[in-house]
Amino acid sequence: MKTVAIFFIDTGKVFILPIIIIVTSLFNTDVFSISINHYLLKTSNTEIGSVILKTDFFNSPDRQANPFPNYYYEISDEEICNGELVIFTHHFSGTPPWTVDYLLNDIPASFTTSENPYISSAELIQTSYYDPVSVTDGAGNSNPVFQPSLITVDALPELTWEVSETEVCHGDMVYFILSFTGYPPWSFHYLVNGEPFTEIHWESPVLLSREILHNTLFIFDSLSDEKGCGSDISEEVAISVRQHPEITCPDTLQVYHSDPPLLLDYATPKGGIYSGSNVFMEGGQYFFDPLTCPGDYHILYCYEDFQSGCISCCSFNIRVLLPDDLQIIQLSQGWSGVSCYLDPYHDQLEDIFASMIPDNNLEIMIGENGVFWPGQNINTLHQWNVYQGYKLKMNHPGCLKISGSCPINKTVTIKKGATYIPVLCRQPVPAGQIMSQLGSNLIFAIDIKTMQLYWPAGGIYTLDFLNPGTSYLVNLLHSSGITYDCSEKILKTAPESITEPLPDAPWECNKTTLFHLISLDNLTYDELESGDYIGVFNNAGFCCGMSRYTGKNEHLHVIAFGNDEYEPGVAGLNTGDPMYFRIYKSAIQREYELVPTFDPGLPDAGCFTEYGQTGIIKAEINDHKYFNDLTQIRITNHPVTGETMIKVNGISGLATLEIITLAGQMVYKDFYNEGENDNYILNTYNIQSGIYIIKIQCGSAAQTAKLLIK
Repeated sequence: MKTVAIFFIDTGKVFILPIIIIVTSLFNTDVFSISINHYLLKTSNTEIGSVILKTDFFNSPDRQANPFPNYYYEISDEEICNGELVIFTHHFSGTPPWTVDYLLNDIPASFTTSENPYISSAELIQTSYYDPVSVTDGAGNSNPVFQPSLITVDALPELTWEVSETEVCHGDMVYFILSFTGYPPWSFHYLVNGEPFTEIHWESPVLLSREILHNTLFIFDSLSDEKGCGSDISEEVAISVRQHPEITCPDTLQVYHSDPPLLLDYATPKGGIYSGSNVFMEGGQYFFDPLTCPGDYHILYCYEDFQSGCISCCSFNIRVLLPDDLQIIQLSQGWSGVSCYLDPYHDQLEDIFASMIPDNNLEIMIGENGVFWPGQNINTLHQWNVYQGYKLKMNHPGCLKISGSCPINKTVTIKKGATYIPVLCRQPVPAGQIMSQLGSNLIFAIDIKTMQLYWPAGGIYTLDFLNPGTSYLVNLLHSSGITYDCSEKILKTAPESITEPLPDAPWECNKTTLFHLISLDNLTYDELESGDYIGVFNNAGFCCGMSRYTGKNEHLHVIAFGNDEYEPGVAGLNTGDPMYFRIYKSAIQREYELVPTFDPGLPDAGCFTEYGQTGIIKAEINDHKYFNDLTQIRITNHPVTGETMIKVNGISGLATLEIITLAGQMVYKDFYNEGENDNYILNTYNIQSGIYIIKIQCGSAAQTAKLLIK
């Protein structure tokens, strides 16, 4: 006989014996489900207690009590790739065998096992919801189960591709457009003629390109994505190669400027296409027109084999030579020096410049004896003098052709002071060969277009050659002469003189043909770092010249530009003006005052004179005076008609914008601040056409620039 403790609570006079009881001594408080009649116990309203029930239930051989079965499981991964196996490890308690009823994606199913733990697997091809409902053991006892799981199934990445073509000419490119599905980044594995390659891509589609030199087999091997899901592709693309036709081009051809058009039929096989400068087609044939500037012209010949569809190209040069009585001079836009080594057959300037006058290409030409200014109907020069050099200004580039005879006399007389000298040889002449004839009488020689300089006192020798067609400004202490030796064939062509723009220049300077030379001695390099700028300014704060230090231990020079009567509106220096110097430290983007010590051996100690010379033997940075943190002013659509955008970086706080006439009268003033992104929209409709100075000031910082309003 066993004692069972039955606990109850007051439900209002009537007590109900629950079906679930606790056995206190036999099963150590394990829970059992037994079948027993309900007892109704009537007590008082306040009576609560326990009752001892004596029974022989547990001694009955067919009444053996069994615990409820328990069930839980573990899964190998809650996120898998399509087609992968999920491993389930099932754990049970109770009497085997166990049957588990479950829902898989709301579809009922079950399994029965006597193993504990029991391991099963499932290959899933879609995201699945596994929800076990109940477990029943071998004794027929059941227990509900609450352990649902969502197993996410990621789709395998897929590759789709397109190829530009599968038959190409040797050396052509083949392009594949590859599109991926899945999760980036993708790791794409492929082979090219057996050589493996792996590429990582973050975007889709992508372009894969290869130069094809021989028959090529591409095998797209496999693809995997960020989830670790992978696909075996094993797709092949065979690219076959067609050969190019064999062609030949001639060696360099020579033709004279006065020759008729040259028939181009020198390349083989015939039937191809010629292209290049001065090539034209007429009557189904190609010609080259030699009526152009002398020099080498690059010609391209291409021939297509229509059977294979492949094209081969080769190239050759045509050299245009001038007759002995013709010189062609290429003139660039702006100011430059010009000369001719021929004595013109027709020396009247109206005839020589006849092709340029109607289009207003030539603005003005200035010589020793006068001015030729077609737009103003002024001509006090009249004739071209082969022994003189000229300076001229072109509104547009042009090509000047002069026919004449070579003068036998190659000696040029040069006056005291500044004079433009011609070059009387067909070939470039070393500058030192001519300048050495002038000795100590020479102050300087300069090319006003490139500003290449030969300046012995300043230690500057950037002018290497005197080129035919160009004149050079020479400044002498006394009148003298030079003689050209044109029999010495030094060079057929000299290296081209190119004036490269200064990178990230902090100031905007206007160049004229009136200038002052400034040399900086090596001592100043203690203050300079590569990339720093030295600038010259007038008393109004306008930049009148600058130079960039490149880090080389050599003489540095700056050319300061003055006001020129032929360049109205340019804010330069006047004779007698003091020159102020600044240094721009590129590393910290700050501009300081530069305090120079002048060389007493040069005549002009920081005072501007036309064609003057200043030497700086020492320069110190004034750390206590820096000018601004503003960059130079940028004006869009300049010259301005109507509306334009003004931009200057470095605005911090309220800025003032003023427009001032060259006479100093303010015609416009406005305020704006940094919240406007350093850009200012300027409306000029109410401002008269003309040349102005625009000034932007922010605190103590200021910048100025020239403004031209049409």
